[in-house]
Amino acid sequence: MMSLGRSMRMGLLLLAANLASQSPAAARPNLVLILADDLGWADVSGGHTTFGGGSDFYETPNIARLASEGMSFTRAYACPNCTPTRAALYSGQYPTRTRVYNVDNLNRGNGTPPLIGPNQNEDIPADRLTLAEMLKGAGYVTAHFGKYHVGGHEGGAATLPENQGFDFNYGGSSAGNPGSYWASEILPGAWEFGGSVGPELDPWAAPYDQAYLDAYRTWAAPRYAPPSSLIGTPKHVGDALADAALQFMENQRAADQPFYVQFAQYLVHTPTQGRPDLKAKYDQKKLVQPSAMGHDHTTYAAQVEQFDQSLGRLLAYLNDPNGDGNPSDSLATNTLVLFYSDNGGDDRTVNTPWRGRKGMFTEGGLRVPLVAWWPGAIPAGVTNHTPVIMVDFYPTLAEIAGATLPNPGAQPLDGLSLAALLRGRTNALPERGLYWHFPGYLDTRATPCSTLIRELSGQRYKLLYYYEDQRYALYNLTADPAETSDLIGSSFGLANHWSAVTNLSADLRQWLDATGAIYPTNRASGQVVPPPAPLTGGPPVVSAPPGETTVNIDLVKSIHTANGPSGNRLAGVLGGPSPFWNTYTETNAQTVKAGLLDEQQRVTPVTFISHAPPTLAFGSNAGNDAFGQDGTTTGFFSTYQFLSGRGTPGTPGTNRFVIGGLVPDNQYDLVCYSTWNYTDAGSTFTIGSASLTATGIPSSATAPMVKGQSYVRFDQVAADFNGQIEVGWATFAPPGGAHRGPLNAVQIRGDFGQPFAARFRADPPAFVSPGTHLRLTWVSRPRRQYTLQTSSDLRAWSNLATVVGTSSVSSLDIPLAALGATNRAFLRLREQ
Repeated sequence: MMSLGRSMRMGLLLLAANLASQSPAAARPNLVLILADDLGWADVSGGHTTFGGGSDFYETPNIARLASEGMSFTRAYACPNCTPTRAALYSGQYPTRTRVYNVDNLNRGNGTPPLIGPNQNEDIPADRLTLAEMLKGAGYVTAHFGKYHVGGHEGGAATLPENQGFDFNYGGSSAGNPGSYWASEILPGAWEFGGSVGPELDPWAAPYDQAYLDAYRTWAAPRYAPPSSLIGTPKHVGDALADAALQFMENQRAADQPFYVQFAQYLVHTPTQGRPDLKAKYDQKKLVQPSAMGHDHTTYAAQVEQFDQSLGRLLAYLNDPNGDGNPSDSLATNTLVLFYSDNGGDDRTVNTPWRGRKGMFTEGGLRVPLVAWWPGAIPAGVTNHTPVIMVDFYPTLAEIAGATLPNPGAQPLDGLSLAALLRGRTNALPERGLYWHFPGYLDTRATPCSTLIRELSGQRYKLLYYYEDQRYALYNLTADPAETSDLIGSSFGLANHWSAVTNLSADLRQWLDATGAIYPTNRASGQVVPPPAPLTGGPPVVSAPPGETTVNIDLVKSIHTANGPSGNRLAGVLGGPSPFWNTYTETNAQTVKAGLLDEQQRVTPVTFISHAPPTLAFGSNAGNDAFGQDGTTTGFFSTYQFLSGRGTPGTPGTNRFVIGGLVPDNQYDLVCYSTWNYTDAGSTFTIGSASLTATGIPSSATAPMVKGQSYVRFDQVAADFNGQIEVGWATFAPPGGAHRGPLNAVQIRGDFGQPFAARFRADPPAFVSPGTHLRLTWVSRPRRQYTLQTSSDLRAWSNLATVVGTSSVSSLDIPLAALGATNRAFLRLREQ
């Protein structure tokens, strides 16, 4: 029996629907939400939602067409499993408000973990105005198809789709999967799908026949034609859901009623049961065209394509309802379609390039595909990189439908409307954080944690707080999208990123308090674990006994070289700009980084890598050598030093370096091009061949190289290996004899507890400019003495400089000539 409050609310909805029905249907666009189950970010083909990547094995041509005609989101987020995403999507509230955090319960950990998850909801609370109820109140005819999963548990029948705003419910229950995807014959000629799906879908349970195959219409070309081998075989629930949705839309079109279709496919959730024609297709494809990214599960591939076909059948109908090829009856320009998935891919697929999978709070568990399509209203073929999340759907559909939002005092909404963004306004959303809270366990995939993603100073950070050991972790998703390096895994790292952590931790705590988060209980003490405390005050003090090395790679914040008059007032032998330092990292990827160096002086923070993970770090400065003689160059060469190889042993690869010259007319001209082939032996690189073509500045250049006014810049690096490379010192041979410019490259590399090395090249060292310096900056303590020492063999150490610490950071500028006549020097900083 309905509660009085819910009965009154439903009465008001009916009154609102009667009033809204007096408006023409065309004034309210049809709304179609297509929700995949467990479809990963990388599972779709076409590249629109995946930065040009996507699966090399699964085929989703209808999703690709949807994206080519609509707006794709590369940074769409969900919760890491089914129910919290659906509850948030249908209520407009984060799980902290609905208390729907996990499938089943919050104590699904292995063994006896130290914390006990609190009680939670499995259903959307009955007092919430659901998305369907809101749209029904705006005059829409509403229908749910497929998986619901957020009703029928502790809330009973009152929380099932037919009692939460849907006029029709086909296949939605408390179940998280259909049990079996196949219809079964219970009596001769009588077919049904079973209790998990419900009897409403049984009218479409009959086996495939020729008439069905003849009427089967997908959208993308070439349209899929199911083979005759399907005739007489049991119907797959994925097809039956599309059958029911097509009939519903046709009924509403005939009645001229605006409709809301919530098409929540059970696909691609387990059990892994794909239609046999598609399974056979991928079995064959695996033999002749295997996946290079691990997408080799052929039954899962069949499920993915079957989901795509169900989407394509709905879109084919919306474009041409009667299928006669004449679009005069099209519903497309009056229909918004949203395609989305409820979490990342599970262990049947691979979520490259992201780390992790369904159930985890890594990007592989949270990132999902999202496409919006509405011809004439949403610009076609647009890729949008704005971070969006499931709670944004509720206010978005409300605005587009002209529906009334719930009272914010009774049901505050957590999302933002994307309506203006969908219509092409690129800066429609304010800067904000995206939040998750999980106070329990999910086997080995998740422990109690809270998570925030937000941009600070142009960098996208992910902050996590783990309740078991009450600690923070921080990842820079801009520089490290695969989440390989916790930036604050040490006190040194925490000190270096103190500003970001204090900002983000305060933001996370404020959100947890505002949305009513609940917390686990300590099993041993019986006490509720406290919420995360924001970090305040100054950074941690990094100290050690006198005479011990306390400064290592994580403590160095930035480095650059100085050549010539510049902001640091260091004297140089050459006039002109100071050299430029830059660095970046990558892991298991091919990257072309253009414009690393130019003629401007800059000091850029260096991305350092703790514990030497398999990562490529570039620190290059081959730029701004002033030419020592007028005229056109006849040759140019550079030296490169490979430091360590961390890729796949025995894997061949190629590096490309392009070096150019900037002449006084400010025109950039190619100087040389170099390609090096190598094989990674696991710890060192074996150079198979190295070639360098010196092209010189063409004689047709508008201006020749002029002494003191022409500069060399290092323009492009392409790499496809793991390891670390140093770009060294550059020379050239102008007419009249050789000339060597000053030292231009310094690379710092080290690890925890070890001295860090300043590696540089000079040929010979006597040609190093006395005006070239290395600057080190670090977090220091007042009145402490810091001594910088150098060594060429890690055994004998010499003092270079001494400085007294300050209350924040200290720095030293070291002439590289002081490092001696060696090509390599180790540095260590000692606090006393």
